Amino acid sequence: MQKTKMIVTLGLSSNNKDTLRELIKNGMNVARINFFHSSYEEIKSLVRILHELDEELGTTTAILGDIRDSKIRTNKFLNKNTKLNTNDYFSFLCGSEILGDNTRCSISSSYLHENLNIGDKLYIDNGLISFEVVEILGREIKCLITDGGVISENKQINIPTLKNPSIITELMEKDIEFACNIGMNFISCSAVRTGADCLKYRDMVIEYGGPNIKLICEIENSDAVDNIDDILNSCYGIIISRGELGIDIPVEKIPFIQKDLIKRCNKLNKIVIVSTQVLSSMDTFPRPTRAESSDVFNAVLDGTTALMLTRTTAIGNYPLETLKTLKRLLKDSEKHLDYKKYFKIFSNDIILDYDSLMASSVAEVSNKFPTKAIIVGTSNGVLPRSISKYRPDAPIIAITDSQDVAKSLSLNFGVTPFIYDKFDSPEEFMEEARNIALNNGLAKKYDTILVLTANKTFSWKNDNFKIVNL
Repeated sequence: MQKTKMIVTLGLSSNNKDTLRELIKNGMNVARINFFHSSYEEIKSLVRILHELDEELGTTTAILGDIRDSKIRTNKFLNKNTKLNTNDYFSFLCGSEILGDNTRCSISSSYLHENLNIGDKLYIDNGLISFEVVEILGREIKCLITDGGVISENKQINIPTLKNPSIITELMEKDIEFACNIGMNFISCSAVRTGADCLKYRDMVIEYGGPNIKLICEIENSDAVDNIDDILNSCYGIIISRGELGIDIPVEKIPFIQKDLIKRCNKLNKIVIVSTQVLSSMDTFPRPTRAESSDVFNAVLDGTTALMLTRTTAIGNYPLETLKTLKRLLKDSEKHLDYKKYFKIFSNDIILDYDSLMASSVAEVSNKFPTKAIIVGTSNGVLPRSISKYRPDAPIIAITDSQDVAKSLSLNFGVTPFIYDKFDSPEEFMEEARNIALNNGLAKKYDTILVLTANKTFSWKNDNFKIVNL
């Protein structure tokens, strides 16, 4: 099994039960549902199907809800996809409700025309389609199409000269409450610029869903990059939204920013997800480009915990093939990771709590023994999450009796959760650990595994840590 996690965005190409079954069977760790493109009833149906498939397959697929935001977006079009040609003119209409065509469309903002000037640049689809403002006629923003492409509804309009404030609207709060109530495991929010922005979302998630639902912040602008330390202290992890970053920040700076953000997340043991244009050519082709393969390899070696597939699995022609390709690329890339380097870097950290001490010890033993697996019993997910920081070569198997805990571990590097009923004794757990290692192909007879057990009626300070020869 690969250790870097795979997030699959669901959409028209992938939201039927048969395709979802195959995606789960082929390693989808987290299903992402975009609230912009689905009604609440459609989302409920998807969540129900995912839960049914987990029950059928004995898996623990987590769900990430990507809530709506206050950004400016296109409204509806006459046709689902509308082609815009370079050097033609196109108008954005503020405060109108017309159906768009290849000459104009209405947008979600009624006042954008008041904040633009002649010569301003507008971008859609992560910058693939671009416009230049040539005239403002009342509420009509007339533009020259400088780079054509296919436009559709709900497309975000990026304007580098305009900084949108991070505002939690009534609709966004409603999305958060809904996501918590139907049992989503992660919630992602965008337009974050500061740690204070992030805290607003986190407080709301805790209010509606409690501590088991984890907040992921999307890093999309230069302010978020500048304030990354405060943001990381206020959330569970981040998504590096490279497409939107590449509009707000010069594109030549994006590779270093990606590496730096990953490094900072690794240091703090935060989830870090690389997103946008991952295997993007597989929207239309059954194989990726060589450059895309190198992109995945570099993200893995940088230390990302997960990669996110977006258009390719939502509306692309080859959603399952894309996931299978990503899985192969991840497994091969991980062969080149220097696991001992990670331990050497993080072993110098000051250890302030018992779980970190145990995690460091387990990872060190794993690196010094020919260990095939690390099997950890956990009631809250803290210990396997802490071990994951040190990136041991051996896979980490987290055994818990909590669905919420199991799914919250679905994004941690190298951690595979299993759900079992409570064990009556550490000895019973030890026997089951052997069976898990053997029955799941993690180890064979005479191999070595590490097992960390605990009597659930006591604290983790009653751990049994054993080196077990099968």
